[in-house]
Amino acid sequence: MLFRSRHARAAAPDIPPAPRDMATVAVGATKYGSLAEAVAGAKPGDTIAISGAHTGQQLAIPATHKGLVVLGTGGASITVAQGPAVQCGAAGVKISGVALAAADSAGACVTVERGGALALDSCEVRNTAGDGVQALGECSLASCKVLECGAYGVVALDGGLVRTAGTTIALNTKTGALARGKGARIVLGEGTTVEKNKM
Repeated sequence: MLFRSRHARAAAPDIPPAPRDMATVAVGATKYGSLAEAVAGAKPGDTIAISGAHTGQQLAIPATHKGLVVLGTGGASITVAQGPAVQCGAAGVKISGVALAAADSAGACVTVERGGALALDSCEVRNTAGDGVQALGECSLASCKVLECGAYGVVALDGGLVRTAGTTIALNTKTGALARGKGARIVLGEGTTVEKNKM
């Protein structure tokens, strides 16, 4: 006669661990399936937390989403083949800790529209075919790297302003920094390195 212990436990099912680089995006406790859904679900001033690789998804922030914060963790990246990886039309936006990459010869990896203001902190920006950053509005870069772009590293256009601090702009096909058009300004602040650009 067989006796079964009352304390015997059923074998745990084999559940594979989640991949370390699994892409996630959330606003507070609410998780979303894409960057676009997260922006649509966010309110001005909210924080969008992203991790892992987001490929083929643009982060487009409309003018209505002032003060939005995008916080990258766990190797967060945004990579697109067409158009900018980030398009910012809102004021007071901050993106921190995200690697941004594009392959768009017609534009830039990061664009800031007129009236927009974007602060990049501890981000890496690459565009194999075009510019790294283009600003018709205001863009500040702190502790960032703008590398290996197919055209210019950072560009201020027609009244736009780009400010840098502790940032490296290097290995770009054209000059590292360019101000073009009336009122366009670039301010290379303390700790900024512009080197090994090809023009």
